Amino acid sequence: MRRFILIVALPLLMGTHARQSVAASGEPAPLPPCGSICDELAGAWSVTVAPPTSVMVTCADPKADRTAVTFPSEAIGLGEVKVAPSRSGPLIELRSAGSSVRIVGSLDPGTMGLRFELQDRRGKALRCSGILRKFTNPSGSEGWVGQTTCESGTAGSAVCRLEPSVKVTLLVQRILMEGAPSR
Repeated sequence: MRRFILIVALPLLMGTHARQSVAASGEPAPLPPCGSICDELAGAWSVTVAPPTSVMVTCADPKADRTAVTFPSEAIGLGEVKVAPSRSGPLIELRSAGSSVRIVGSLDPGTMGLRFELQDRRGKALRCSGILRKFTNPSGSEGWVGQTTCESGTAGSAVCRLEPSVKVTLLVQRILMEGAPSR
């Protein structure tokens, strides 16, 4: 009986040692698979900001009070958005790089709850949250849309309240090939 317990426990002990060795070596642990949600979030990302201008008020740094944050009033293409599992938990991280406006945030794949910053590359950002919902369009596209509310923002490192609050519509869209099944 003792040999059986030792044989059964040996793989568990080896796995624990391997995880500790990776952590001790300073190498990052491998990321868990992202699953189909990452595939579904691949596509053209764009945002629309309304109203396009808001004012930062009651900032943590009084010098930032009354700072305006302005985004274009038409849809803004975000370029390539990288979607990957988070190293720190079950969330999915998203980050864009190819546009004058960037999005950085996270998504809970269980609820499709979204939290992100929309950054203008001049040191100002909107902090937004909302829910993504899937859509299929009879004209041959599908994707995700989110209506978010942004009630705070940042000017440099100062966190501020936005007046008025801003609505950001986020659209992730894929054009389907004629006759191709949706995912």
